[in-house]
This record gives sequence, structure tokens and C-alpha cells, in this order.
Amino acid sequence: MAVLRFGVFDFDLETGELHRAGRRVHLTAQAAKVLALLASRPGTVVTRDELKRHLWGDNTFVDFDRSLNFCVSAVRTALRDDAQSPRFIETLPRRGYRFIAETVLVGDAVPAPEAVSPVDRAVVLQRGRWWLAAVAALMLVVQQPLAPAAHSRTTALPEARAAFARAFDAAPEDAAALRRSVAALKRATEIDPRFAEAHFALADLYLKLAIRHELPIASALAEAETAARRAIALEDMPETRQVLANVLLGAWDWAGARRELARAVTLAPKWDIGLATYARVLSALGDDAAAITAIDRAETLSPTCDLILYDAGAIYARAGRFAEAEDKLRRAIDLGPPRSMTLPEWRAQVQFRRLRHAVARGDWRAAHQAAIAILEANGQPEDVRDRFMRAEPRKAVEAFLRRSAENTTAAAASRYVPPTRLATIFALLGDRDRAIDQLEAAAADRDPDLIYAFRDPEFEHLHGLARFQSLERRIRGSRETRMSTGNGTN
Repeated sequence: MAVLRFGVFDFDLETGELHRAGRRVHLTAQAAKVLALLASRPGTVVTRDELKRHLWGDNTFVDFDRSLNFCVSAVRTALRDDAQSPRFIETLPRRGYRFIAETVLVGDAVPAPEAVSPVDRAVVLQRGRWWLAAVAALMLVVQQPLAPAAHSRTTALPEARAAFARAFDAAPEDAAALRRSVAALKRATEIDPRFAEAHFALADLYLKLAIRHELPIASALAEAETAARRAIALEDMPETRQVLANVLLGAWDWAGARRELARAVTLAPKWDIGLATYARVLSALGDDAAAITAIDRAETLSPTCDLILYDAGAIYARAGRFAEAEDKLRRAIDLGPPRSMTLPEWRAQVQFRRLRHAVARGDWRAAHQAAIAILEANGQPEDVRDRFMRAEPRKAVEAFLRRSAENTTAAAASRYVPPTRLATIFALLGDRDRAIDQLEAAAADRDPDLIYAFRDPEFEHLHGLARFQSLERRIRGSRETRMSTGNGTN
């Protein structure tokens, strides 16, 4: 693994993943390519033509200038850089760009402790015209006592950094190894209680293991909340606020989650993924106007992000604006897939969202077309697709959903499947009792998607049922009880 470090950022040249102070920062694939080329040649002018060839080659025809501007803007947003007063990417009008921050290739090794303070290190890493301001800032600091600073991977005690590094040796699918990672991260925080990144990583890992049902949910969420709050007390980072918000969602503290996400986007107003997460929660809580404002802002910041467009499709549909939802989902397909999925997987996922919206509004023809696209994405033979295409739309879609219910139920026998997935299929089939059975199972499992199901359009026909209303009161009651105890505040 080849990792470039500059300032508080680590950039993996092989995977294209960017981390800020240990927290993952979203980058589209093309934006990651731009950053890789610029950061690997610090101090060198990279022309616009070089970047165009790097991104699209010589045989692709797009609006190069506009697309390149979007990509560079996305990189600046991720780095929280300012084109007018850059710290990382300098623009040379009509020529290209230059990466102006000092970079260090760190590879797999845990960085050795340095003999200078974090303030001194910041001075060393500045270049050119910034040195006077940095020296002046350092002199002011020297004259005044510093409050104890949060420790990072470069400033934490060596044993803590070694334990932190061990935690990331585990493969994401290896549950036993992830449990050992929990122990390693706890050890890192015990050795160095001011190691903010370790507290953050521990909170994030506990949350993941709770969602995957690899640990008892209630206790894992409690540990995640404790770790997140310790990280925030040391270093108030928007990414940590987002993790805390997701923990609170799992505990049904919806208002607390909204508050944490509001704080996160206040800290980082140009954080596209933070805005999208905030928009999802606002949508789940029924504040459609605010949700649309937030997701539109996220899309404006990252107009080529497939995941943001997918979220926008769901948010617009919950607001009853189906035509706009359809437009968002079509563009999500065109711009995908996300780095973690294949193109067929992505197409199937987005088309199923389109199918859900079509059935909810009674448009069986549109649902039929979405189901055909799913069959194609899943590699079904042409003769199977042809028979399906010739069938009457409603009957074909209902048969498709029944088969989906059978396959999902069978899968749930051997691995954990979120109950909301089956609830969605049964709701689309009009099987209200089985849909609510699965929603109640989702409540017992703390399925994080449950809060969205209450407002997804395919569940609207359940709203008048006593069982559905009772379930919603119970979930909201859990939130209110939690808030009354004083949890969810700093």
C-alpha cells in the first residue's frame, strides 16, 4: 500500500481512498484520479491536457473543460481548500494546476514519533509564501500556554500507534478479526487516552459490528456512543458527529441524530456526504423541504456523485415529487457505479428503487420496465427476459416480487438479511400483515433502515393500520424516553 500524507490527509494511491485525520472522505473515482496525479507530482505544473488524457484518454468525447472543472472542484471540496487562497491546489490560469503542499510517502509503516510539536510540524510542512504567517503564528503560541491537544497517528504514544495499526489488519468480512480489532483499538485508547482517532475508529467499528449483528446491539451501540463522545471532547470533527448520529439512530434517538448532523454540516458546510446524510434523516423525520434543500446542496457540491443522486431519488419520492425522483435515479445509473459495487449490482439496486416508486404510484408499466432492467443486470437469459416482457405488466411485476420474496427469505436462513428488505417486498405485494411482521422484526433488530421505511411511499397504505401506528408510537416513545434521561447531549 502506497500512502501519500500531506497535512492532516492520507491518500491511498492504490485504492483512491482519502482520509482526513483518520476519517474517510468521500471522493468520486474521477476526482481520486485527479488527486493522485497532482499529489504524486508536488511542486510540478500538471497541464489541463495532461489531466484530460489521464481521465479520459484520447478516444473519449465529453465536455472536457466543464468535466475537468467539476473534478478539480470536487477535490478542493474534499480537501476543504480555497481556490483563491489555496493550501493544496494552486491554479495556473490557462495552464493547469500545481500541488503546493509537502507530501510524504508513508507506505504501510506506522510513522515514527517526531521530535517537534504539532505546531512546529505545521510550520515545516508549509511552503513558499506561507512561511512568514506560520512563523508568526508559532511565536504567538510559544508565548502562551497550550491547552492539551488531541493526539493523532503522528503524535500519539508509540505503543498506542502500534495498537492502532494492528486494528486495521483485519479483512472487513472477517468477524473474528474485527473483534480483535476492537481489543486493539481499546488498548490504543488505554495507552494514550488523548488519541482522538483511536476513539473515533473504535466508535465506528462498534457501530458496524452492531449493524451486522456481530455483537449484542444495545451494548455495542452504548460503547460506540461513549467512544464517539470521547473523540468529540478531544477534537470536534464533523465525521465523528456523523458516526455519533448513526449510533443515535440505532437507539431511536432521532432528534439527537438530527442535532449531531446539523452540527456536522455547520463544521463542514461543503461536506457533500455529510449533507446527504443529514438530508436522509430530515426526510425520515418528515421535513421534506429541509431535506430537499440539503440534498440539492450536496448535489451542487458533487454533481457527478452517484450515491448522492440515489439518495436524492429516495428523498424526492418521499416528498411525492416522483418525476424529479425518476430523473435523479436515471442520472445515478449513468454516473455509477460506486467504487464498492459492480455496474450490474448498481443497476439492479437503482432499478429496484425505481420499481418501488412505480408500484407505489400504481404505474405498473414503469414497474415492469424496471423489473426487466433488473433481470438484464442480473444476467438472466434472453428467452427468460422475452417471456417476461410479453407478460401483462402487473402480473409480471407481482410474479417478480413473489420470487424476490422467496429468494430473500431463503437467503435469510443462512445469513443476516435486514428485515426492512423483506418488509419492502411484502408491502409492494400488498401483503400488509407480513410487511408489518417484518417491520416489527426490524424494530427488534434495530435495523437502521426502519426510520426511512416509515416514510417510504410503498408503506403509505399501512399508515392507517393499528399495528403500524402502534409500532411507530413505540419507536418514537423509545426516542422520547431516551431524550428525557439527558442522553444525546454533550
